[in-house]
Amino acid sequence: MKKSTYILIGFIAFLALAAFIAPPLLFKKSDNNYFLTNSEKYTTTATAPFSYMAIESKWLAGDKPEIILKMTADSVPSVELNDTWKEFSEISVKGDSLLIQLKATDENESYFGRLDSKGMPVAVINIPADSLCIKLNRDHDYVFEGINGRVALKGDGKAEFKKSSLRALTIYGNVFVSLADSTTISSVVAKDRFELATDSTSCVDDIYLQMVKSAKLQKANFKQIHLDDYETELSLNTPATIIKE
Repeated sequence: MKKSTYILIGFIAFLALAAFIAPPLLFKKSDNNYFLTNSEKYTTTATAPFSYMAIESKWLAGDKPEIILKMTADSVPSVELNDTWKEFSEISVKGDSLLIQLKATDENESYFGRLDSKGMPVAVINIPADSLCIKLNRDHDYVFEGINGRVALKGDGKAEFKKSSLRALTIYGNVFVSLADSTTISSVVAKDRFELATDSTSCVDDIYLQMVKSAKLQKANFKQIHLDDYETELSLNTPATIIKE
C-alpha cells in the first residue's frame, strides 16, 4: 500500500475520532472563537425555591442570550435550559438565590463564545413565587410573561413584560422597561435611572421617582408621577400629573 494511502486513512480516522469526542453544536476555530447554536430541545431541571436570581456569562458575543421568566402553577420552580448549554452551564441555588452560569470560555479564558440563538431563548425559568428580585445583566435580554405580584430589578439592562399584572415594580440601577400585551403595573418605584415604554394596551398607575438622576417617559402610558426634592432630569412628550412629595 502506498504511503499516501496510509496518510489518507490516518487522516480519515482522525476526523472520525474528533467528530465522536467533540461536543455537538460547539466548534472551536483558530481565531479563538467558540461558535454555539441554540437547539430546538430543552432539558427541565427542578430547583429549590428562590426569591433572588442572577445569570452570569463571560466573553459571550453574537446574539444576546434571551431569558424568559414565567409564572407556573407548580409548587416547585424549574429551569428549562437549551440543550446546547448542557455541558457549558451550571445551575445552583444557595439559600434563596438562583445562579445560572453560562460558561462560554475555557478555564484560562483564552477563547470566547459567539452565540447564534436561532430566535430561541437560552433558558425559560418557571417561578411559582409572586415576589422575585432579578439582577440584570446588560449582555442578556429578559422577557417576563404572565408575571403577577411584585418584582424588583437590580443592575443595568432591559426588561420586557408581556401579559403581566404587577402590584409593584421596584428598580435599582439603570433599567429600560417595556410593557406590552395588556400589561399593567400599579406602582413603579425607581431609585436611579429609569426609562419606560409601553404599547397602547399597557399602563402604569403611579410612578415614584426617588433620588432618580434621569427618567425618560416619552413613549409611556401612566397616570401620575410622584417626585421627591431631588433634581431629576425628566423627559416627557405629553402633559402629565406630577405630585411633589
